[in-house]
Amino acid sequence: MKAAFKQGDVLVPKGRKYPVGALEVAEVDGEFLYAFPLGGGFRLKFDAAGQKKYAFKVVPKAQQRSRLVKAKFSIDDGPTFTGWWSGERWNGWATPAFEEEEFKKVLKWSDGIWDEEKKESVEIPDERDRVQGVFNKQVGAKLYEESGWCWDEVTAADQSE
Repeated sequence: MKAAFKQGDVLVPKGRKYPVGALEVAEVDGEFLYAFPLGGGFRLKFDAAGQKKYAFKVVPKAQQRSRLVKAKFSIDDGPTFTGWWSGERWNGWATPAFEEEEFKKVLKWSDGIWDEEKKESVEIPDERDRVQGVFNKQVGAKLYEESGWCWDEVTAADQSE
């Protein structure tokens, strides 16, 4: 099978817009495509059937710039929140930003998080002590981030399970 991709290519699966779901090709050995999620994560391995299933396309260099897309996020089995994301990751985790009303929902939910080792509620500071929103021209609103949390993007496939 002729290799359709080369090391360093940035790919997105069919139905996705860069940067969401983007992968960077690490190696192509003729039989398999090996890639990492942009921003970190585990190495993924795709055989010919997997490559056909995802119908990857190469993202041209000119389009590889940070741009926010609206997506859904959750932590573990927690509720789903709607936020904005550039596709950048921290240690493999999504790094969403939320508009004010949605961020208030995140804060309210986080008040109920339990510390498994101590079996007591984790102290979450008052929201005014936590973070200040930054106006984003693309979105047209202030966005709020909570750094260091392990967010996952929730896809349509995840929601149907």
